[in-house]
Amino acid sequence: MKFFGIIVVMPPPANICEAHFVGIILKSESNPETPPEEIDFAYMVLEKGLDPESKTERTVLCNWSGDVHENHGNGPNATPEDFACALEDRL
Repeated sequence: MKFFGIIVVMPPPANICEAHFVGIILKSESNPETPPEEIDFAYMVLEKGLDPESKTERTVLCNWSGDVHENHGNGPNATPEDFACALEDRL
């Protein structure tokens, strides 16, 4: 299945847990008759993080499911292209 979505480039993160990018991906086929609550989408973010051992900066790939924040560990380089590839790999 082919997914469609957008990547929002955020202002450069100044603090840990702030987002570099937000990805909103439509995961279901829809038409104008589809009620909004039946549209399936993914909401993923690439956050600025800190490696707990080395204390160096890293990126962290995360998603939100309802009000639950899920951390998927180390993310890609903080470029829109690498984030898009990471989204493809997750979906």
